[in-house]
Amino acid sequence: EIKAEDIERYKSYLLGERKLKPKSINNYLCVLSRCLKTAWEWDMLDELPKIKLLKVPPQAYDFLTESETEKLLQCSNGILYDMILLAVRTGLRFGELIALRWDDINISEATLTVHRNIVRGIEGSPKNNKSRTIPLTPSVLKMLLEKKLVYKYIFHDDYGNPLKYKFCREMLHEACLLAGLRSISWHVLRHSFATHLGIRNTSILAIQELLGHSDIKTTRRYTHVTLP
Repeated sequence: EIKAEDIERYKSYLLGERKLKPKSINNYLCVLSRCLKTAWEWDMLDELPKIKLLKVPPQAYDFLTESETEKLLQCSNGILYDMILLAVRTGLRFGELIALRWDDINISEATLTVHRNIVRGIEGSPKNNKSRTIPLTPSVLKMLLEKKLVYKYIFHDDYGNPLKYKFCREMLHEACLLAGLRSISWHVLRHSFATHLGIRNTSILAIQELLGHSDIKTTRRYTHVTLP
């Protein structure tokens, strides 16, 4: 019974009463579109309603310079230092970072392999359902060798469970404040990893592979520099 008019009213409700941003609304609409298309494929709908996505302004991307990265590391310690170091040297998504296990690390080859991702407490496969292997820098390898192997997750709470985003976000914001930096999200460290590689003239294809992007256009947005 859902018609195009109903969808337009739904968009108005999300914009007005819910005060959501166009990008968030488009995410809702994509889920709705998938549901309706499935219903149509199953002959539960005679006609597939058209869904028009909202126009979204270009997304602003932030990253830390090399000197800002060092400031942040200097003002961090313990598990926060370890997480920031690994994130900014590997480009892992936050969900991949907290899902990382010791059996994902190959010490002899100095690599880690991304096998899983945790989003809203639910563990699943990485984004795009693709595993990828990332080389480890000497500083990251040294950090991992010095950590105690107690639970299966590398970064965990007192009971061995994966860390929560809110807790990690607050820790990161406190470190930014101590370092005299703007508050950043964990995703900014992923942007920073890509940008630092771009500055060193790393191939765009190599950066795409390390980040696990399916579309090279996304990689170009992440790097903030002109790449070969």
